[in-house]
Amino acid sequence: MEKQCLKCAEELNTVCVVTGPIFNDRAHPRHIEERTTGVQSKIPFPHSLFCVVIGKREGKTAAIGFIMPQQSAKYSWKTKAVPIDEIEQATGINFMPQLGEPNPLEIIVDQRWINN
Repeated sequence: MEKQCLKCAEELNTVCVVTGPIFNDRAHPRHIEERTTGVQSKIPFPHSLFCVVIGKREGKTAAIGFIMPQQSAKYSWKTKAVPIDEIEQATGINFMPQLGEPNPLEIIVDQRWINN
């Protein structure tokens, strides 16, 4: 995913990349030891990670989101593309508030990001 973000930055000259955790239950996240030993820790362990990439394509703002599960099995980043709205619902973060709601960029998966 990081390599792809760098590739997009080179292609578009500038991109904004926002990454972070997604907790299934934000009020009561799992903790690291709960996952492995059953003993609670003070360090929360996210269910998955998100990545939102925003840039200009053909002079217009374009964006794509990804949700990558915390798992040991390998997968292609291309299979984890999701509408940014899905990430906003999972995190409670509005990534493009200046564009208002509903925002057409947030409800689709822009294939140009994947197919380049």
